[in-house]
Amino acid sequence: MKFIHNKPHLIESECETIYYTDGVKIAKELQMTCLMPKYKNAIGLAHNQVGGNKRVFVAKINGKWRAFINPTIINKSDETYSTVEGCMTFPNKPNKVVRHSWVEIEHQVNARNSNNGNMFTTERFEGDAAQVIQHECDHLGGIHIHNK
Repeated sequence: MKFIHNKPHLIESECETIYYTDGVKIAKELQMTCLMPKYKNAIGLAHNQVGGNKRVFVAKINGKWRAFINPTIINKSDETYSTVEGCMTFPNKPNKVVRHSWVEIEHQVNARNSNNGNMFTTERFEGDAAQVIQHECDHLGGIHIHNK
């Protein structure tokens, strides 16, 4: 388990792609961190929030923790809205941000050499799920609620 930090050289740097199997291990660590009593209200966590630099995050979508490895937003709604978000990196320092109503992301679901189907999948998220996906994808690009 890791602890969340706010070191600018890490959270404001773009994360790197990772091998799928290594990403699965990181995602498990991230989820364990979110399950710590200290972070009981967490709904998402990116690798660079705990000192890493890989394109991995976990998010609580419809009440279930999910891992996203090498995610990329590939499409988004024209419609946007303003909202105030919090961030575990900046406790008790919410900020106003603009989000899209829905997003489509592509993320890795199998290793390159797997025989279990496609290596990547595309999913569309709306509402609160879209908001958390955008927030965590921003983190992987070195963007957070105070520099967006």
